[in-house]
Amino acid sequence: MTTKLMLYAALSGNLGILACGLFLGWTSPAFSLYEKDNIIKLSGNEKSMITSLYLGEISPPNIRGIVLTCIQIAEKTGILIEYSYGPFLSIKYGALISLLFPILFFLSFMWLPDSPYYLIRWNLHKDAKKSLIKLRGNRKNINDEMESIEKSINIADTSDGSFKDILLVSNNRRALVISITLVVIQQLTGTQVITSYAEIIFDQASVDIEGKYLTIILGILTIICTIICALFVDKKGRRPLLIISSIGCCLSMTLLGIYFNTKLFITIHYYFNWLPAIGIMLFSIFYAIGLASLPFTMMGELFANNIKAIGCSIVIIIASFSFAFVTFTFPMILDQFGLHVAFYIYAVSSGFGTFYIYFYVPETKAKSLQQIQDELHSIKY
Repeated sequence: MTTKLMLYAALSGNLGILACGLFLGWTSPAFSLYEKDNIIKLSGNEKSMITSLYLGEISPPNIRGIVLTCIQIAEKTGILIEYSYGPFLSIKYGALISLLFPILFFLSFMWLPDSPYYLIRWNLHKDAKKSLIKLRGNRKNINDEMESIEKSINIADTSDGSFKDILLVSNNRRALVISITLVVIQQLTGTQVITSYAEIIFDQASVDIEGKYLTIILGILTIICTIICALFVDKKGRRPLLIISSIGCCLSMTLLGIYFNTKLFITIHYYFNWLPAIGIMLFSIFYAIGLASLPFTMMGELFANNIKAIGCSIVIIIASFSFAFVTFTFPMILDQFGLHVAFYIYAVSSGFGTFYIYFYVPETKAKSLQQIQDELHSIKY
């Protein structure tokens, strides 16, 4: 994955965010924040894909999970920053302040080294060695890692990396199915609803603290739990964290559904008005320790090098459609059936995710990219 391609992707992704920020900053506040959120999310998906690809290639196996999880730590930090000043500013000034972050993002990409996988694939072995030394900080075991990368690329280059290879080669097909299913489960947990409508849901819960302050607390909790995920992902593995995460999301969404369903029929005692806040906090905690980051972490690990770009592109497209589906259907479900039905649907989706992860998702902890491909090839299902 060449840095020039990454820089182009970063620029094109940021153009959507910059254009949206300028449009919000200098046009009528009546412009729907709903459309703004969709534009920014879809523009950001391209950068997420490229970043996952790049970090998956430059990271050593023993810390690859931590490095890839840092993508989500950065994203959650950005959300917390938005939570901290957004409710206190007008749409115009909030949008203009937000313009600073994609500009900094674009400038930081200019200094990154090329991926050793990319350089070796183009027979630039001296440059690949220099890049690897720069990335590792020393010459220790560089030759062994160079040999491992060359072996992986030689095996991958036996096919041309076309869309046909994804469908017909068993390990590529399994990587695609697992990656798509994980990102769909991720979106169908209802995380976008919690992120976008947390303040509204908090206000509906009739608690003493205003929703805008609870969302700040929510953002802090999310960052802490994502950091915990990063610390444990290479020690405990991806599967345990994903299973715990999906179970927790299922239970917390069920709690929210029961609360808002009960609220339709009886007057809930004051002491129970905190249940929605607790449910959202629990959901954010459990989502952050697994489903928030690990689907994209595993996407960067599961695909063979020759089909990684096209495979990750397909997954990101599906993730974008899943995001759009949840975002567009939530207001309709809310109007037609009530908030509790939406939470029950997300709970069922999370429950399905638990079973799928347990039976079909392989462990990739501390394995080289070639070892992961060998394991995918041996899976029978």
